[in-house]
Amino acid sequence: MRYLVTTLAVALAAAGARAQVRHVEPSERSASVGLDLPFEPDLDRALARAGREGRLVLWAPPTVPRSPMDRKQICDLYLRSALFAEPGLRPLLARYVLYRGEPTAAQAKRFDLVPFHLVEPGWVVLDSEGKERDRLHAVGTFCVPWLRRRLAAPLSDADRREAARAGGELEGWLQAMAAGRFEVTAGDGEASPARLWYAAVSSFEPGGRAEATALLPRLAEADAPGSLGARAALELERFGPLGRGFLRYTAPLDGAGLDGRSTSFSVPLDRLPEVRAAALAYLLRMQREDGGYEDSNYDFGGLDSLPNVYVAGTALALLAMLRHRAELGERAGPALRRGIAYVLDEHKRADGDEDEWIFARIYALELVAALRGGDLAGLGVDEARLGREAGAILAELRERQGKDGAFRHEYANPFVTASTLHSLALARDAGIDVPKELVDPALAALARVRSKDGAYPYTMARGRASVPAAAGRMPLCEGALLAWERSDAGRLGEALGQSFRHHDELEHVRRYDDHAGKLGLGGFFYWYDQYGRRLAIDRLGADGAPWRARLVRQVLDLVELDGSFVDSHELGKSYGTAMALLCLPPAGSR
Repeated sequence: MRYLVTTLAVALAAAGARAQVRHVEPSERSASVGLDLPFEPDLDRALARAGREGRLVLWAPPTVPRSPMDRKQICDLYLRSALFAEPGLRPLLARYVLYRGEPTAAQAKRFDLVPFHLVEPGWVVLDSEGKERDRLHAVGTFCVPWLRRRLAAPLSDADRREAARAGGELEGWLQAMAAGRFEVTAGDGEASPARLWYAAVSSFEPGGRAEATALLPRLAEADAPGSLGARAALELERFGPLGRGFLRYTAPLDGAGLDGRSTSFSVPLDRLPEVRAAALAYLLRMQREDGGYEDSNYDFGGLDSLPNVYVAGTALALLAMLRHRAELGERAGPALRRGIAYVLDEHKRADGDEDEWIFARIYALELVAALRGGDLAGLGVDEARLGREAGAILAELRERQGKDGAFRHEYANPFVTASTLHSLALARDAGIDVPKELVDPALAALARVRSKDGAYPYTMARGRASVPAAAGRMPLCEGALLAWERSDAGRLGEALGQSFRHHDELEHVRRYDDHAGKLGLGGFFYWYDQYGRRLAIDRLGADGAPWRARLVRQVLDLVELDGSFVDSHELGKSYGTAMALLCLPPAGSR
C-alpha cells in the first residue's frame, strides 16, 4: 500500500544512513489497536466469570515465556488489529470472556503455552475449568470468513444465534467482501467507520490502492478515539496486517478445515493448478503501483538495508511470474513491466548498505538472465539494456568480493557465496559472459570450507560442521559447485538426501523470526533453502525427478488459507509466495 506517512526507514535510506537501527516503533495511537475491548485483568477472574456466565475464555497472549520470536510486538499488533479490531468478528468475540495476559511459568506449563506449542500470533480457548477447547497459532493469514467459522465453532447454538443477530448490516457487508462484490461508492467518505474500513479494504483487494490510501486517513480522523481509527493509523504507519498482506476478506481455498492448529494446510497434488493460480493472484494483488513489493520488514541488517530487501523481494516475485508466465496470460505483461522498471532503477537500491545489497544484485542478475532471449515486447527493456545491466552487476560483484573469494550479506558465509555462484551460472547459461576471475575464487572459497561429510559451516570459518544443522544449505552449496563442474551428481545426491532427511528440524522453526530449536536454525531460511534445493535439483536434469517430486510435496503441505505461503512473518508473504512458486513446476511441465 502506498502510505501517506513517511516512515523512519525511508528517511534513513534517503539520507544514506549507515545504521543498525532496527524496529521503528508504532505511535501511541496505533499501539492501542484492539485494546478497547473488555479484557479481564487476570486469568483467575476470566475463568471465574466464564463459570458464572456459562461462557468460554479466549486467551490471546502477546507472547509466551522464553519465546525465540524476535518481533513479538509486530505479531501482537497483527493479531489485535485483525482479530480484536475487526467489526465482523466482534459479535462473536462478545460471546467469549477475553484475556490477553502473558502466562506465568506455572500457567505456561499447565496450559502448554510454551515455544513451538504456541507460536505468536495465536490463542487458546478454555472452558471455565481450564480445559482446552481450541487452539490456533502461527497464524499466517487472518482470513475473516474462515475466522468467523473458527470462532463460532466452540460456541453454543444460542451464542452463535446471538452473535448473528448482533451482526446486523455487517452480515451483508461481510458476505459481499467474501465474494469480492463489495462496492465502493462516492459517499463512503461520510459513511460509518465500519463501512469506511470495508470500502478501503475493497479498494486494496484487487491491487488498486489509491482509493484505500484516500479512505484510511478519513477513517483515522472520523474514528479518532475508536479502534478502527487506531487500525487505520496502524496501516498508515506500515505496521498493519492489511498492507503487509496478512489480512484477507475473500473466502479461503476449498479444503481449509476448521480443525487444524495453524492457518496452513495440505493440498493434494491434483490441486496444484489451483494453488499455483491462487499464489500468482496473491502476487498480483500485492504489487505496488510502482512495481515493487515492499511488504517485508526484514530489518536485521538495519533500516538502511530495507530498500535492498525490497528490490530482492521484487526480483524474486518477477522470477516467479516469469516461471509461470503462461498461466498468467495477459496479466503478466503489465506486472512484469512495472516490476522490471523497479528492480533496474538504481534509485530503489541502497548501494551504501553492506548487509542485504548482495541479494538485491544477484536476484536482479537472475532476472536479467531469465529475460534474455525471451519475449520482451511491452516490458520496457531490450537485449542491449539487459546486457548493460548484467555487466554492471558483474562488475559490482567483483568489486565487493572478499579477498578470500567469498561473498557476504551481514557477514561472509558459504550460503551467500553459493547463491552468488548459482546466479552467475544462470547468467552464463543465458549467454552472459561471466569472468573467470570472479567465479574461480568463489568456488575455491566454498570448496575450502566443505567438510568430509559434505556439510558447510554457517560462516567461512573452517571447522567441522554439523550435518543436521547444515542440511538445509547443503544442496544449495553442493549444487553451486556442480553448476561449475567442481562436484558431481553423487555428492549432490548425498546433500539432497541429508537435506530431506533433516527437513523436519527446518520445518519445526519455520514460523520464528530468529534462530530457534535445538539446532539454532532460523525460520527465515525455510524458503531460501527450498529454493536452493530447486536450483540444485535442476542441475541433475531428468535424474532430479524423484527429488523434484518430494520438493513439490513439501510445498503443497504448507498452503495458506488464501493460497499464499510464508515462513518468517518478518520476510513477508510476497517473498514466501514467490519462493514457493519458484519451487513449483510451471503448467505443462513434467
